[in-house]
Amino acid sequence: MAETSPPLRQFLRFAKRQAWLIALVPVLTVAASAFIVQREASVYRASMGIGVAESGARPPLGSPALMQTMKNILKSNVVAQGVVTQLGLPISSAALSKKIRVQYQPDSSVLNVSYDSTDKSEALSVVGQTGVEFQRVAHERLGVSDSFKRPGPLLIVASVVDPPHLEAGRVSPQPKQTLAFAAILGLALGLILAYARESLDDRIRSRDEAEKAFGAPVVGVLPRGFSHQPSTKGPPQPRQEAQQALQTLCANLEAASSGDDGSTFLVTSPLERDKPADVVANLAVALARGGHDVLCIDADVHRPTLDRLLGVSARTHGLFSVVEDGIPAEAALEEVALAGPSTNGQANDASRARPGGRLLLLPAGAPPADGTAVISSQRLLEIVVQLSARSRYTLIHSPGLLSHMSGAASIAADVDSVLVVARQGRTRREWAENVRLTLKALGTRKIALILTDVRTIGD
Repeated sequence: MAETSPPLRQFLRFAKRQAWLIALVPVLTVAASAFIVQREASVYRASMGIGVAESGARPPLGSPALMQTMKNILKSNVVAQGVVTQLGLPISSAALSKKIRVQYQPDSSVLNVSYDSTDKSEALSVVGQTGVEFQRVAHERLGVSDSFKRPGPLLIVASVVDPPHLEAGRVSPQPKQTLAFAAILGLALGLILAYARESLDDRIRSRDEAEKAFGAPVVGVLPRGFSHQPSTKGPPQPRQEAQQALQTLCANLEAASSGDDGSTFLVTSPLERDKPADVVANLAVALARGGHDVLCIDADVHRPTLDRLLGVSARTHGLFSVVEDGIPAEAALEEVALAGPSTNGQANDASRARPGGRLLLLPAGAPPADGTAVISSQRLLEIVVQLSARSRYTLIHSPGLLSHMSGAASIAADVDSVLVVARQGRTRREWAENVRLTLKALGTRKIALILTDVRTIGD
């Protein structure tokens, strides 16, 4: 089996598959944030500084306990009620107290008081009146003065050292910071959604996943569109990339069956939509053009297609006739005219094929009128044994294992190898598991995979 891909490569493949979702979520998040920011009212901040000191202290700075006491007075309901009453604000004293912020540094004796509002004049008025009410309440309750002019052994002074003023700019909204945060949040959310989507999607996406799901090695990968529409002059001519992929597949099969005797392969798939017939047709032509004698048997009793794919005229006689009517198998065979591959992608005359290459087809033929006949596994095996002696390779096309069970699938234990066709991005892991269990129950000796619809050879 192929080695597991490095984590970085796996992530890049994941990102490529889910790129649209990973990109869409940040775009939507930024667009929504921009819409909200555009409609949001501007908020401004007014602030002032109140210095606190003790005349008997050295240096004359406010102690932590005194600073906390002054902060509590500034945040008190009494000060807030005075501000509400003096300014006639449509807000309760408790609500106003929560909106007024008071902060100080541990090594400082200055209380920083601030208030945010969408109205600049209101923000200034609230901060200024808060300072006035604070000094009134502090003087009445604690005898706090606003200067050191009065004599006494210990005097607490609280005075405005930084007059009420509007801070530069606005507190909110801040479009740049908001949109940047929205983009980062959207990207993180997009990755999470993409990962969740990827986790819920059980389609096979790579060679590694195919080998794990089927429990079998991949012997060949074929690109998308590897099979062109057949012409009336012969079998289809693949593109250059597909030709190279087919040559690699042929080489792997030749290496796996290096004995002198002929090799038989049952080519099937989880479902018929995986198009195993296309693989059989192209693989047979590639092997024959490589100088080998190849026999194809179309054992799909439901939708026989090999004759059309190989450019052979439809015939009445075929596998059904051999089984049901007793016609000799040799009489039902049809030789496929091979047009050799060329560098410009067009078919040339048959002389371009390597000497000795011959392709024979036993089509399915016309089924009985009632359409209910099923070829028995024993009879099919007898035909395979009889005909395979004249060919180096015998390819038996079987319908999808999960769609139709037929005699073709039942001889899985009697062939040299079963080739399972799976489509990248289409075949599901659940289907792969069912195929693996089905072939195990049939006593299959050897299983290999052919992965099709691969976007980039090497994935």
